[in-house]
Amino acid sequence: MKRKLAFLILLLASAFQLGAQTQPKMVLAFAEDETVMTLTTTAGRTLEAELGMEIPVGTTIQTGDSSAELQLVPNGTIIRLNSGTTFVIEDLQGLRGGTSNNFALLSGRMRSVAAKLSGQQQSYSIRTPSAVGGVRGTDFAMFVGKTLEGLATDWICVQEGEVSFTNLTTGQSIPIKAGQFADALQPVFQAVNATPERLQEIFNSVPFQRLNPSEVPGAVPVASTAAPPVTPTNTEQPGEEGAAEEDKPAGSDPVSDFLANVLNMELGAVTIGETTYSKAVLQPNIALDGFKLGLYLPIIYTENLFDPNDWYRPAGNYEWSFGTDASFGDRWWERVFDFSSDLALKIKYLEIGKQNYSPWYLKVGSLNSMTIGLGTLMRNFANDEEFPAVRRIGFNAGVDFGGFELETVFDDLANPQVMGGRIAFSPLAEDTPLFGALEFGVQGIVDVRPAANAEDIGATGDPLFIGMGADVILAKFDLGVGNALFYADFGTFAPYYRNTTATYANLPVGFASKAFYDNELKNFGWSAGVFGNILIVDYRFDFRMSKGIYKPQVFQATYNRTKVQYLTEINTYLNNAYAGVPNASDDYYVTGIYGEASANILDRATLNLSYLWPWYVEDGQLKYSENDLLSIKFLLKEGTIPMLDVHGSISYERTKFAHTIMGWLGTDLQLFDANTVVKGEVFYPLAETLDLVALVSTAVVTDENGDVVYLSDGVTPQIQPTITIEIRLNF
Repeated sequence: MKRKLAFLILLLASAFQLGAQTQPKMVLAFAEDETVMTLTTTAGRTLEAELGMEIPVGTTIQTGDSSAELQLVPNGTIIRLNSGTTFVIEDLQGLRGGTSNNFALLSGRMRSVAAKLSGQQQSYSIRTPSAVGGVRGTDFAMFVGKTLEGLATDWICVQEGEVSFTNLTTGQSIPIKAGQFADALQPVFQAVNATPERLQEIFNSVPFQRLNPSEVPGAVPVASTAAPPVTPTNTEQPGEEGAAEEDKPAGSDPVSDFLANVLNMELGAVTIGETTYSKAVLQPNIALDGFKLGLYLPIIYTENLFDPNDWYRPAGNYEWSFGTDASFGDRWWERVFDFSSDLALKIKYLEIGKQNYSPWYLKVGSLNSMTIGLGTLMRNFANDEEFPAVRRIGFNAGVDFGGFELETVFDDLANPQVMGGRIAFSPLAEDTPLFGALEFGVQGIVDVRPAANAEDIGATGDPLFIGMGADVILAKFDLGVGNALFYADFGTFAPYYRNTTATYANLPVGFASKAFYDNELKNFGWSAGVFGNILIVDYRFDFRMSKGIYKPQVFQATYNRTKVQYLTEINTYLNNAYAGVPNASDDYYVTGIYGEASANILDRATLNLSYLWPWYVEDGQLKYSENDLLSIKFLLKEGTIPMLDVHGSISYERTKFAHTIMGWLGTDLQLFDANTVVKGEVFYPLAETLDLVALVSTAVVTDENGDVVYLSDGVTPQIQPTITIEIRLNF
């Protein structure tokens, strides 16, 4: 009996192993540099590329600066992906009911030699943004991108076999035979015969380095891609202007490739205050794996580009002097500081590592998003809301020592006002089931000069604003198609007044403890929720409650513009508290729901929406708090819209949004005021190296002395929308 049982187990194990071996899978057979490739699953998880790995169905492959070669096992089909290519494995025939091998080429260049197995019906489908190709036993190449003239193109070229090519816009299908190509974006959708020289150029640009096309089952031997097997009788090339002269293969001209990827120039005009300047700005950009550097080398002038005395000087600083100003005399330390400051102003941004993903990260320069921890006090804080009129050298860094984390932030290293950090520790190992994510953190953020832009600093008491918070990550789940991390946090604040003031006579000099405790806890907030990912959507959802005049994530995108308003509210509240006068805000809790969702749509567009909806109950009535928060961000990538190719980004972040809408019924709030930060760039390519760019933003109005202009209330800065049209050169 035991022998029979052992034999049965062995038989089942052998059958299982055989079944596992015959299951179709896609394998990464070769990569020039797998470390620069990005593999993203349908669940949004990033996989580390390793040679020989099995790539799951649904994975999006971005080759970056590396080429790659894939092999379908046991089928034998091989695929070559050039650098700069985005490719999706959508389905495999015979795997979980899949009826065909389905792939998508979203951008870049590829070649495939599809297996043709005797007695088997192997089918393949390659989808692009504009077309789909039905393939059987074929050697073909495809390209989605731009021609040398800057025109969008989406073509296929066949070296052996035949492809049924369908235009997704018109629904028309045409056969593409050996020696022919067709472009789905041409005015006339037709197969065109290619010259031998053109075929040689195309297939030499996608050479297999590790895999051998002649070893693919059913492949027809081709002597060489330099000598295509078909010599067409019709050598007209009606599609070559747009389809056959696309960008040269990566690496064909290293100098040109470097200049095209690195150098950018802006020519146009910019309004700063009430003055319109001309500008010529060189903006080199370098992006490597885990490293991004953008420089900003401006000459902003009124009349004479070649006269340094006519150049714009931010805050009176001649940023091209590098410590050579005669006014410094023998004060060498001032020269060193000026040199360092002028040099740092040339850094638009520097990013090393990625927050929440890398063991350490560093961000320096004009930064549009800085978050500490879970965002209890600081979330999406920006120091570039007045760029380029005001350029700051922000600093945001963090390091994870394995169970112990440090984060720090400065809004401007040259003149720091907002600064702080977070310390956190994890008591359990990461692989502990369920509670492996358990983490405790404390943080503090200080604004040393919240009244710096006030009309009368002395009247405010010239305080420091101190925010304090604590947070805990409770648990995490990963279900394959999505993940979730549960958290809770708490925050409060207290100011420290440097001076007395007649305007607020009751305010003490020193630490105002009644801001957060006066026989009971006051002016605090807490939240609890979850964030994570479901398929292509990143999400965050939490429940919030606050009391008094505490604002959750007070340091956010509009903080620098509205902090004088908030300081006025705090001073009024504390002046009453120290005088024994009750504050109405002590009588109720403000409750809110915050939701955020961000989706990457086919790697061509990104949409991010978030909204904080707060309310409270007063005298038995439900009322809506004015401190709601709306954020909308949309990014459209280059090449998404065929032929026209307009692309860019727009963001709109605003507090008091609901009251603004209700303002149409009587209040004086506007959609573009101090509570708003708007940024937008829309690109229209005029030529391969020339873009017409429209910039939209809002800016604080300043007078001739550079001082902020306020509305009649004396605390709300006046805001003006700005629209700039400029030409950008891409070398």
